[in-house]
Amino acid sequence: MREKLAKFMSGRYGPDALFRFQIGAALVLELVSLFLRRSSGVYHLLNDIALILMIWAVWRALSRNVQKRYLENLRFLELFGRARRQSRMNKEKFSQRKDYKFFVCPNCKTNLRVPKGKGDIYITCAKCGNRFRGKT
Repeated sequence: MREKLAKFMSGRYGPDALFRFQIGAALVLELVSLFLRRSSGVYHLLNDIALILMIWAVWRALSRNVQKRYLENLRFLELFGRARRQSRMNKEKFSQRKDYKFFVCPNCKTNLRVPKGKGDIYITCAKCGNRFRGKT
Protein backbone atom coordinates (compact mmCIF):
# COMPACT_ATOMS: atom_id res chain seq x y z
CA MET A 1 0.00 0.00 0.00
CA ARG A 2 2.79 2.39 0.95
CA GLU A 3 4.57 1.70 -2.35
CA LYS A 4 1.40 2.40 -4.32
CA LEU A 5 0.96 5.74 -2.56
CA ALA A 6 4.61 6.63 -3.11
CA LYS A 7 4.30 5.75 -6.79
CA PHE A 8 1.10 7.81 -7.09
CA MET A 9 2.70 10.85 -5.42
CA SER A 10 5.86 10.60 -7.50
CA GLY A 11 6.26 13.81 -9.49
CA ARG A 12 3.50 15.58 -7.56
CA TYR A 13 4.03 18.57 -5.31
CA GLY A 14 2.67 17.24 -2.02
CA PRO A 15 1.69 19.10 1.17
CA ASP A 16 3.48 22.28 2.25
CA ALA A 17 2.91 25.24 4.60
CA LEU A 18 0.16 26.73 2.43
CA PHE A 19 -1.56 23.33 2.31
CA ARG A 20 -1.54 23.09 6.10
CA PHE A 21 -2.86 26.66 6.40
CA GLN A 22 -5.69 25.98 3.93
CA ILE A 23 -6.73 22.77 5.66
CA GLY A 24 -6.56 24.47 9.08
CA ALA A 25 -8.62 27.42 7.89
CA ALA A 26 -11.20 25.08 6.36
CA LEU A 27 -11.48 23.15 9.63
CA VAL A 28 -11.90 26.37 11.62
CA LEU A 29 -14.65 27.52 9.25
CA GLU A 30 -16.37 24.16 9.62
CA LEU A 31 -16.18 24.39 13.42
CA VAL A 32 -17.62 27.90 13.39
CA SER A 33 -20.43 26.78 11.12
CA LEU A 34 -21.35 24.04 13.62
CA PHE A 35 -22.57 26.74 15.99
CA LEU A 36 -24.82 28.38 13.40
CA ARG A 37 -28.31 27.42 12.35
CA ARG A 38 -28.36 25.20 9.29
CA SER A 39 -30.95 27.40 7.59
CA SER A 40 -28.88 30.58 7.80
CA GLY A 41 -27.05 31.96 4.79
CA VAL A 42 -23.85 32.39 6.81
CA TYR A 43 -23.81 28.66 7.56
CA HIS A 44 -23.96 27.80 3.86
CA LEU A 45 -21.38 30.45 2.98
CA LEU A 46 -18.89 29.15 5.57
CA ASN A 47 -19.42 25.56 4.44
CA ASP A 48 -18.91 26.53 0.79
CA ILE A 49 -15.72 28.45 1.55
CA ALA A 50 -14.39 25.55 3.65
CA LEU A 51 -15.14 23.09 0.86
CA ILE A 52 -13.42 25.30 -1.73
CA LEU A 53 -10.37 25.66 0.52
CA MET A 54 -10.12 21.89 1.01
CA ILE A 55 -10.50 21.16 -2.70
CA TRP A 56 -7.93 23.82 -3.56
CA ALA A 57 -5.48 22.42 -0.98
CA VAL A 58 -5.82 18.85 -2.26
CA TRP A 59 -5.55 20.05 -5.88
CA ARG A 60 -2.31 21.90 -5.02
CA ALA A 61 -0.88 18.84 -3.24
CA LEU A 62 -1.66 16.58 -6.21
CA SER A 63 -0.45 19.05 -8.81
CA ARG A 64 2.42 18.08 -11.10
CA ASN A 65 3.41 21.71 -11.70
CA VAL A 66 5.97 21.68 -8.89
CA GLN A 67 7.65 24.99 -9.78
CA LYS A 68 4.40 26.97 -9.73
CA ARG A 69 3.26 25.43 -6.42
CA TYR A 70 6.70 26.11 -4.94
CA LEU A 71 6.46 29.81 -5.91
CA GLU A 72 2.93 30.03 -4.45
CA ASN A 73 4.22 28.59 -1.18
CA LEU A 74 7.13 31.05 -1.13
CA ARG A 75 4.76 34.01 -1.57
CA PHE A 76 2.57 32.67 1.23
CA LEU A 77 5.55 32.20 3.55
CA GLU A 78 6.75 35.72 2.77
CA LEU A 79 3.38 37.26 3.63
CA PHE A 80 2.87 35.06 6.68
CA GLY A 81 6.43 35.72 7.87
CA ARG A 82 5.95 39.46 7.55
CA ALA A 83 2.75 39.26 9.62
CA ARG A 84 4.48 37.11 12.26
CA ARG A 85 7.42 39.52 12.52
CA GLN A 86 5.06 42.49 12.88
CA SER A 87 3.08 40.67 15.58
CA ARG A 88 6.26 39.74 17.45
CA MET A 89 7.52 43.33 17.23
CA ASN A 90 4.23 44.73 18.56
CA LYS A 91 4.32 42.27 21.45
CA GLU A 92 7.88 43.27 22.30
CA LYS A 93 7.05 46.98 22.08
CA PHE A 94 4.10 46.46 24.40
CA SER A 95 6.19 44.63 26.98
CA GLN A 96 8.88 47.37 26.93
CA ARG A 97 6.53 50.37 26.86
CA LYS A 98 7.33 51.44 30.45
CA ASP A 99 11.08 51.71 29.91
CA TYR A 100 11.44 52.72 26.27
CA LYS A 101 9.87 54.99 23.67
CA PHE A 102 9.81 53.75 20.09
CA PHE A 103 10.39 55.87 17.02
CA VAL A 104 10.35 55.14 13.30
CA CYS A 105 13.17 56.58 11.20
CA PRO A 106 11.60 58.95 8.64
CA ASN A 107 14.27 58.00 6.09
CA CYS A 108 14.41 54.17 6.13
CA LYS A 109 11.37 53.30 8.31
CA THR A 110 13.48 51.33 10.82
CA ASN A 111 12.04 50.97 14.34
CA LEU A 112 14.28 52.59 16.96
CA ARG A 113 14.14 52.21 20.73
CA VAL A 114 15.13 55.08 23.06
CA PRO A 115 15.07 55.08 26.89
CA LYS A 116 12.22 57.10 28.38
CA GLY A 117 12.77 60.24 30.45
CA LYS A 118 15.59 61.83 28.43
CA GLY A 119 13.53 64.81 27.22
CA ASP A 120 14.06 66.30 23.74
CA ILE A 121 16.93 64.48 22.05
CA TYR A 122 18.38 63.88 18.63
CA ILE A 123 18.05 60.27 17.57
CA THR A 124 20.51 58.77 15.09
CA CYS A 125 19.28 55.82 13.06
CA ALA A 126 21.67 52.88 13.36
CA LYS A 127 20.79 51.64 9.88
CA CYS A 128 21.00 54.73 7.66
CA GLY A 129 22.65 57.33 9.96
CA ASN A 130 19.77 59.81 9.65
CA ARG A 131 19.36 62.22 12.61
CA PHE A 132 15.98 63.44 13.73
CA ARG A 133 14.52 64.98 16.83
CA GLY A 134 12.24 63.15 19.26
CA LYS A 135 10.75 63.68 22.68
CA THR A 136 11.10 60.86 25.19
